[in-house]
Parts: sequence; C-alpha cells; structure tokens
Amino acid sequence: MTTVVNGPSTRQPGKAHASTAGTSPLLDAGCVERMAQAIHRRYLDHELGKRHEAGSRPGLRPWAELAEPLRDANRAQAAQYAAIMQARDWSIVSVGLGGDPFTFTDAEIEELARDEHVRWRRHKERQGYSYGPLRSDDEPAKRHPSMVDWEELTEEDRDRDRDVIRNMPAVLAQARLQVIRRPAADAG
Repeated sequence: MTTVVNGPSTRQPGKAHASTAGTSPLLDAGCVERMAQAIHRRYLDHELGKRHEAGSRPGLRPWAELAEPLRDANRAQAAQYAAIMQARDWSIVSVGLGGDPFTFTDAEIEELARDEHVRWRRHKERQGYSYGPLRSDDEPAKRHPSMVDWEELTEEDRDRDRDVIRNMPAVLAQARLQVIRRPAADAG
C-alpha cells in the first residue's frame, strides 16, 4: 500500500492548505483526469436516472462532448480530494482490487457537502457567474440559481453536493485509491 496523499499531523480542522486549493500537485495529472471522468460519469448517470434529459443542460453530455470549462470543473473537484484529505489528517493510498470499502459518516457527508458547495461556488465565481433566479451561461451576464449560501439551497441542490462526497470513495476506487483515516493517537 503506497501513500499518495498524506494529511499533516499538525492541522487546523476544516482548513484546506493553500497549495491544494485549486489544483493538486499531490495527485498526478493522469490520476486527476481519470477521477474527473469517473466523477462526470457518476453525475451523468445520476442526473439521467432522475429523468433529466441528455443535453438539456450543458453538463448532461458524455465526457467526449463536454465543454472544456465543464471538464475543468470536474478536474478541480477531483483535485480537491487531496485538500480534503490534508485538512482532515487522512490519507489517500493506492490499493489493489478489492480493498476494504471506505464510507463517510453522515456528519462527515454533511460537513464536506457544505465545503463542496463553497468550492463549487468559488469556482463558478471565477468563471464570472453570479446569482440569478434562472440559469444563463451567456456572457457577460452568467447567472446560476445555486450561487447562494448552503442554507438557501434547495434540497435537490444540497443532495447534489452530498452526492459528490458520497461518490468520492467509488471514484477513488476506480483509480485504485482509498481513503485511510489516521488513528487518533497517530494524528498528533
């Protein structure tokens, strides 16, 4: 088992390190790309399973047809995994097939989903989006109804953020990676 990302033993709970806030120098580009494609596949399957029509939104297309800014959004989400691990003093390790499955607690899912929404919102702001009751991807007035605080999100949007976190172990497993929690005695 090889450690790929290791959280520091001196940490501030809930604080990601600046070096991993946007992209991850700790995960190689090929690994991030595979994880990004897996993230998008899971999102697409989930949204189409809820009877959203393929192509009805810009993100509801296969990876090969996805606009580059949306591919970059998936890459940023994948790279964020390293920041999450470092902030929590956990590790991502390489494993063979059939490793013990990792699951988050309900409290971890809720906390990390809130963090994921903040990450997503900042990403959208850097792309020029602001709040608007109807989505518009047209320049210069890019708008998105989910550009609000967590408390103002619809339950459907909160569930999308929770799904990002719930899917993380499966995405990592597709890259033959797994989360390991450091025992409390080892954490510092």
